[in-house]
Amino acid sequence: MPKTPRLREEHIRLILTSNQPPSQLAPLMGVSPDSICAVRMGRTYRDVLPELPRRRQTFRKLRLDEIRLILVSRENSRLLSEQLGVSREAINAIRRGKAYANVLPELARHPIEARRFSATEITAIRASSETNYALAKRYGINHKTVAQIRNRILYADIDTIPQVHCLRCRHWNDGCGFGLPEAQENGAFAAECLHYTS
Repeated sequence: MPKTPRLREEHIRLILTSNQPPSQLAPLMGVSPDSICAVRMGRTYRDVLPELPRRRQTFRKLRLDEIRLILVSRENSRLLSEQLGVSREAINAIRRGKAYANVLPELARHPIEARRFSATEITAIRASSETNYALAKRYGINHKTVAQIRNRILYADIDTIPQVHCLRCRHWNDGCGFGLPEAQENGAFAAECLHYTS
């Protein structure tokens, strides 16, 4: 993994005195927008130019369309933070209702304990023949989370597969063990299958 370049004093001066968003400053200095935020808030480089004030953790004023994007987007917070030029913490605070809670109140906020996926999405994840990595990329989650959903460690209360279903068959292994095309198209085919064994 490449090491983040060390910032020079002139870079730090520019970061602390400029009103440019982190997403515009970061490429100029070869660092991430989060690194720019860390300097501005005094988490890093506190000893360089101590006479210049550091900011408290505040969010850049977001426009209404940006808040809407944060609340409705399925993108992960890292991608959105790079796109909008705010920190991941700001994205997560908005999504959890800790910031801008009174803006667009008709759009759902998701506290940490709230569920991210609907029952239909859980059904799709469990019934999919895609790999955990492919599903993780599509849904913007970790591949281990996909495995936990499939193994019913997460969302165990949502029983998405009927009792007689191809996915419950002993011969199912990323597809029908007998190569029956009907099983690939419709998992409920198990009720008619002569080879079904639970």
